[in-house]
Amino acid sequence: MTLTSGQPRAPIIAAAREVAADATLAINISGTAVASPPVIEGVAVTGDPLDALVDRVRETAGRAVDALQVAALLEADGITDRVARAVFGFTDVFYLAEEVFRRAGGGVRRLRPVAAPLRDPGRAAREIAHGALYLLPGALFPAVAAVIAPQVLVVALLVAGVLGWVWAAGASWLAFQCLNVDDDLTAGRVLAWSTGIGMVVAALAGLGVTMAVGGGVTAAALVPGVMAYQMASTALVFYKLELWLALLTAPAAVLGIGYLLGDIQLVWALGTVSACVGAALAAGIWFALRAGKGRTVSAIGGPRGLFRGRIGPLAWVLLYSALAAVFLLHAQVPYLLSNVDVVLVVLALIVTMGVVEWRSRRFMEEARRLLTRVRYPREFQSRVWLLLAGNLAACWLATAVFATAICWGLWSFGRLSPDALAMAGAQIAMAGAYLTAFVLAGQLRYGWLCGCLTVAIAASLGTPHLIGASSDVPTTFFYLGSAVLLQILLLVGLTPVLGQVSRYR
Repeated sequence: MTLTSGQPRAPIIAAAREVAADATLAINISGTAVASPPVIEGVAVTGDPLDALVDRVRETAGRAVDALQVAALLEADGITDRVARAVFGFTDVFYLAEEVFRRAGGGVRRLRPVAAPLRDPGRAAREIAHGALYLLPGALFPAVAAVIAPQVLVVALLVAGVLGWVWAAGASWLAFQCLNVDDDLTAGRVLAWSTGIGMVVAALAGLGVTMAVGGGVTAAALVPGVMAYQMASTALVFYKLELWLALLTAPAAVLGIGYLLGDIQLVWALGTVSACVGAALAAGIWFALRAGKGRTVSAIGGPRGLFRGRIGPLAWVLLYSALAAVFLLHAQVPYLLSNVDVVLVVLALIVTMGVVEWRSRRFMEEARRLLTRVRYPREFQSRVWLLLAGNLAACWLATAVFATAICWGLWSFGRLSPDALAMAGAQIAMAGAYLTAFVLAGQLRYGWLCGCLTVAIAASLGTPHLIGASSDVPTTFFYLGSAVLLQILLLVGLTPVLGQVSRYR
């Protein structure tokens, strides 16, 4: 009888075959059922298949720190629990990995030393501050709204918001692909060139808005103006220069608030806004062009190497970003000019988006560290879900605190409406949905992300017509329902992948 690390849990091969789902077939490790004898990498094994497996993986398994790492190696090699039972005679992959680890010279089971979690208060502070940076353009809204007709303003903001969001997401994704191979030179060029091309595209889009709904030069300039801030913030945040972005745009926010209070003339407010956004854009391009200075060879292979094999993933990233922008904006834009309370409640999510980004990064770091603190895959699966639940609760709580404070203030002035209350609930649900979406994106589940967002948008827009809701029912109630639905669908998408050990190696 073959035993595993002194524990009598691994039966003989014949007994394991009786337990396997298909007891009449031997199984190829690649997953193809074939006639006996067992086959490993196309070679028939006439002796002990376990000896052949150990010989094949000895070099890698011998360097493993623990049996859990060997289990991840075997899973990545296509060995499932069924293969472990039918071919090698072990109850599951983990017990097989323990024996492989022992035979390969790994010795007794042991855990890796648990290092203290890396604390980086500066990085955490920068990430949390992203919410305030996202909020800065809101202070400029009153000055811009004073020179553009209301309906034109709504259309221009919708076009500018979606276009800027998608363009920045694609540029930053490509830049990070370069950074993954230590190619700072190409990453900087990607950001600089995408900024220049994006400004041209935004100018054409602004011209299209003017031709479609009017608004003149001011409406046409709004779209590239939003693009300029979006790309400036993308470049400066990419290079961890959030403080520069805040210093360059703070004067515009101050004068925007001053105009709202009646202390600043409109011309001064608009002039300061233009100057500050232009300065931030110039700084972003300058830092991008300086990246990789002194390096003349692109490690990623230039533009051709950059897009080789990445067109498909980039298309998914762009589609996901477009759907996310549409879902976030479609329920908010109609209230920009009519319901101040609803607009103010939306600020709760914007302010706490930095917290969501911070917690999503910490989740991935803590999940990897969790691998060093568990012995069995099932233990990891249960604890990683608890870890995700804790981070979800942190995001919900942070947004709920701000939403409650805003709602209390509105109630104090007699301006709290059912629309605002429903929107507050939707913002809390969206905080968790964004965290879950970030985790799914890290697992490269973009197809599921796009499908979930499509369903949520359809539910928000189509449910009132489907049930024949009267016009007296606030549309924000349906938006709240679709936000909760989105959170549930995203968690369902995480179910098959969140507990897979190999995804965190």
